[in-house]
Amino acid sequence: MKREELCQSFLDKNGWGTATRTILAGDASFRTYDRLTQNGKTVVLMNSPLSEHPDKFVFITHLLEQAGLHPPQILAQDLENGFLLLEDFGDNTFSKLLKNGHDEFRLYQQGVDSLITLQKNIKLPEINIIEHNFDRMMFEVSLLPNWFGKYMVKGGLSEQAYTEFKD
Repeated sequence: MKREELCQSFLDKNGWGTATRTILAGDASFRTYDRLTQNGKTVVLMNSPLSEHPDKFVFITHLLEQAGLHPPQILAQDLENGFLLLEDFGDNTFSKLLKNGHDEFRLYQQGVDSLITLQKNIKLPEINIIEHNFDRMMFEVSLLPNWFGKYMVKGGLSEQAYTEFKD
């Protein structure tokens, strides 16, 4: 079965097969996100190739819940094929709320409080966690020219610019 057929089957099975799909902004991965709208309700479809480890998304979601935070609730999952239905938090980002006159101090205080809650309450298991040592961090940083560079410079960064970035 093709990926889109697998996705449609997942949506049908979970009652969202006839929903209207709207593309949401992606992230720095091959995952895609669509907002599904049906009967006045919305959810988010995460379409995650297995190379993006959707199981780790679920794992981190559970860690955040255990720490007392509220990540998007996982409403349905098909980890074998890389599909999740997630609670839709809407479009109210900090920048949009600030632009619309919300209290800056209160918003940032909530963000800081969440970070403190996370720091105090997170209980990491001794397995399944990638150690972020120098080599791992350098690998992550090396993704910037490929993911972001192509938007800054038509055709992507030159070899010279890439070498300067790495240095």
